[in-house]
Amino acid sequence: MKKFSKCLCFWSCWTTLLLAIVTVSAQDVHSKLRLLPPQASPGIRTPKRRWFSQVKDHFSGDNKTIWHQKFFYSDDFFKPGGPVFLYVGGEFELSSSFLSGGHIIEMAAENNAFLLGLEHRYYGESFPTAIKNIPKSLALLNVDQALADLAYFVENVAELEEFRLLSGARWIAIGCSYPGMLAAWLRAKYPHLVYAAVASSAPVLAKTEFPEYEDVVARVLRDSKPGCLESIQKASHAVREFQASDNSTYLDELFPDVLNDVLKEVNDMISTIVQINILRTLRPVELACSIMTNDELGSPLERYSTLWKRFKRRYFDESLNDLVYIAWRYQTCTEFGYNIVTSSISKYPYHVKKLDKWISDECSIFGPGFDSKRVEQGVAAINAQYGGKQPNVSRVVYTNGADDPWSALGITSEVPGEDNHVIVIAGEPHCVDFLPSSGRDSPALRAARRRIRSLVKKWATQRGGDNLTTKKPTKIRTKEGSIVFTAIDEATKLDPIF
Repeated sequence: MKKFSKCLCFWSCWTTLLLAIVTVSAQDVHSKLRLLPPQASPGIRTPKRRWFSQVKDHFSGDNKTIWHQKFFYSDDFFKPGGPVFLYVGGEFELSSSFLSGGHIIEMAAENNAFLLGLEHRYYGESFPTAIKNIPKSLALLNVDQALADLAYFVENVAELEEFRLLSGARWIAIGCSYPGMLAAWLRAKYPHLVYAAVASSAPVLAKTEFPEYEDVVARVLRDSKPGCLESIQKASHAVREFQASDNSTYLDELFPDVLNDVLKEVNDMISTIVQINILRTLRPVELACSIMTNDELGSPLERYSTLWKRFKRRYFDESLNDLVYIAWRYQTCTEFGYNIVTSSISKYPYHVKKLDKWISDECSIFGPGFDSKRVEQGVAAINAQYGGKQPNVSRVVYTNGADDPWSALGITSEVPGEDNHVIVIAGEPHCVDFLPSSGRDSPALRAARRRIRSLVKKWATQRGGDNLTTKKPTKIRTKEGSIVFTAIDEATKLDPIF
């Protein structure tokens, strides 16, 4: 089934289109985005995969029921005394490539860091329960369980023989987008385990309805080239006129492969182009606006068609797992909201999804109890627990691209707390600082990366402060290369549970 979405997070290198766009916004018609992991840096060995025996439910009092959680590691840069960089997994399948390319590799080399990446429960290959019944099978999918997974991993992984060299090491959590949220919240909730965090493009404020996303999209289009936004507006109005006249045949010819609503799907694609507007030879928004303002390509509607045909296969893929979409939909319906609606300010993108309609289309599939009250309660609970834009935390650097639509929910101004830092990168999109450095990087991006590296180096080497817990770990044994932490009595079942 074809799906269409706005996404939340990615790591990208435009020359090879290294996109790992992984969060699906809650929309009724959505498409899957092309998931290409970062390109490995030259000379980097492929990180190794292992399986960690994780507690199924951290809050039930039953620590004997386990499941196998995937993780990767690389010791290419590690020297005794170096820190551990914990790459936080998110709403995507974690692969070895995420620990072999990008800015994290550059920082690891500078700091003699050991790299570990833990896949998020219910995404990729890491399932604590069999997916037999929705929503019951997803009951253990939430932020608190995910953070507890990370904490338990940090507490216990150094007890395995091949990781004992990490005992007493300083841990720094690193993530982009939703994983950036988790990195900051891990530091806040488990400060005795994680010394500092890098939270890139992290929309830490949960919000039931999110029109600000489209305000940023409209501004970026308007600023990119005179007449671009206006041309999109005219094309959108033309689509509406054809839809009202029931002349669907003509629209089908102009916009092949549209699943349902031309206006919505094309505008979602444009919003995604803005979100991943990485500078390489040419920014995608510049290319899109050059199409929409080119009179030689015909009317605004015909240019709109050209834009769709040019970009749709570059950004969208049919091969991604439907479970990723379902799992993220569940989290938006229970914790985050993120209902992207037409803004009353920018009037973009001309399709309105009121809360009740969004609930009906997106959340009701999980059962009758998934109504607007449940969404609003979940959003309020997350903000109350983790502080939204006023977190109770220290030693976190929050970075945002000024042109990232998700930055409206991120921390972009001074935040309380000792040794917290905020970096806003002028003219840049989502998660841009996670990309590998390039000679074509903007001055603002180069300056941001220098500042991030300076903070990470300080945190990795400064004396004193909190560090790893001294809690006695659980007993361990190994089976076929997997890490297996037995739950006290070594009676835990070792076979996969799904």
